[in-house]
Amino acid sequence: MRKLRKAAIGLASLTLLLSGCGLTGSGPEKATPTPETAKPKPSPTASAQPQQVADPKPNPPVPGAFPGAGTKLGPDTPSITALYSDGSGGPEYAVVTDASGRVGCLLSADGKANCGSLDAAKNAPQAPDGEHLWWLKFDDTGDGPTSGVLLTINPSQPEFAPGQRTPTVIKPGESGTYRNFACGAGDEGLSCWDQSTGMGVFMRPGLGVLDGAYRAFRADKPIALTQQAAPSPVALPAGAYPGAGGPIPANAKPITAFTDAQSKGTAILVTPSGNIGCDFYADGQAGCGVQSFITDNLYPAGPEDAAWWVDLSEAGVPGIFPKGDAPAFIAEAPGKVAPYGSVYRHGDYACASEKNGLTCWNAKTGHGAFMNRSGYYPF
Repeated sequence: MRKLRKAAIGLASLTLLLSGCGLTGSGPEKATPTPETAKPKPSPTASAQPQQVADPKPNPPVPGAFPGAGTKLGPDTPSITALYSDGSGGPEYAVVTDASGRVGCLLSADGKANCGSLDAAKNAPQAPDGEHLWWLKFDDTGDGPTSGVLLTINPSQPEFAPGQRTPTVIKPGESGTYRNFACGAGDEGLSCWDQSTGMGVFMRPGLGVLDGAYRAFRADKPIALTQQAAPSPVALPAGAYPGAGGPIPANAKPITAFTDAQSKGTAILVTPSGNIGCDFYADGQAGCGVQSFITDNLYPAGPEDAAWWVDLSEAGVPGIFPKGDAPAFIAEAPGKVAPYGSVYRHGDYACASEKNGLTCWNAKTGHGAFMNRSGYYPF
């Protein structure tokens, strides 16, 4: 039995000065698809009532930021209780905005934070793939506080945008906390930060990136913004989904089939024929198997073993290996059937199901594989 290995994601960063400087970029399946009916999900409502924080630090880390930003707020600071889940087994998160509704953050239970201004994209720089760089992240996971605040590619509107989630609104002079995160509003905008590291960002509505929409800080001082590079383009094998290797497509649906409906430990995806299936684990690892590779002994790995399991968690081009224990898509079926012509997502992974095969990839690394009865074609 081979255990999946976690992907080691390398991020290349370029310095982006805060003010007065220029910006630099960031065998075919033989089956008939099974029709499915999407089930709408209810949208929860916010219930938090942020209040004035007691005795904040008098001097903000950057001009206009909330007094006390970058520090640990007092125990009387109200908690943010409007919490959500994307339904795909991902972590719980909170959504907050200031009174304008133009700037806001998604604060996740797994320690990740993403913030943005709906106005910032109007003069934001472009990444090599043409996407505008306007969506910020700050957290102590992966890149860590030493890398500053990263400008990243946001493929669609954030969940605090009109018509999305109902956010917790933090009014001027108020603040709120969610786990290690804190947000406070002033007359000029919204400040959100990680109380354990002091890292955060002050956002002002109505301004573009080049106009100073964001000011990053750590504790009591400003810091430079850095830009996360997009994954280098990879050469796709013939027949693979054209968008593979890039960001998760905007039309991708979440995988809603899990091995345990309560814990949502492993998400399962299968093709209409049932020949190809994938497991997406709660710890971020993932893999797909092609059952016909075993019966056809297409990739013999020994006198008694056949390689048939593709490890999508590889840091680079995924390999194919034997797998002695049955994956969840076989042992604990049924999984989510992906009709031909559909795209699904879970965490950092995306899979496109087509009549000629299944293409799955890691959107952070750009690597994945195209699989069908004829073979496995990594990229």
